[in-house]
Amino acid sequence: MLHSVHITPVMFTDPTGMISETFLKIISGGLIIAGAALLFVPGFQLLGATMLGAGIGSLVGGKISEKNNQSYLAGWVGGGITGAFVSFGLCTGGIVLNASTTMATQAGSTIFGAFGIAGLFGGLGGGLGTYAKQRMLGYYDESEILTNSLVFGVSSILLLPFIGIAAALGTAGYATAAGLYSIASEIAYDYATYLTQEVLDRN
Repeated sequence: MLHSVHITPVMFTDPTGMISETFLKIISGGLIIAGAALLFVPGFQLLGATMLGAGIGSLVGGKISEKNNQSYLAGWVGGGITGAFVSFGLCTGGIVLNASTTMATQAGSTIFGAFGIAGLFGGLGGGLGTYAKQRMLGYYDESEILTNSLVFGVSSILLLPFIGIAAALGTAGYATAAGLYSIASEIAYDYATYLTQEVLDRN
């Protein structure tokens, strides 16, 4: 049963703590299903990849945040933002990278642009997702924001060439690869955070 709550639009806070996790999981599931379906609809693959990343990122972020004894909602929002940005950046970068193979005169600048897109959106996703989560938890740690921006930005750049392997599957292949990366990166980061907190709690 859902309870009536007042959510601050800017801060995404839930002062009553009454938002149902089940409701949030249903939203994430809807994003994943719709995103996966759109991967195979011409012209909507980019949107599909972004939705898929948001759905997966929110589920993982919420679960790990809960494991860290933090707000599920905060992790859900932060993970969703990160997943959406990373997936969008990698899918777009992959498409641009693939296009460079047919642009002999501008291949160099196109390849550079592809890596730039992946790195930019990866960094933005890491930073904005972390900031949103911090705001909801009531603290601000600039070093954590910068670290996550760097981690997701650099890892997106490093992973972009591997997304090129999905060229045989077309745009949907890039989108799927980007979505899967958003899962791996979110799980890796949040689980590392969880393990670190566990170690600190025992000392």
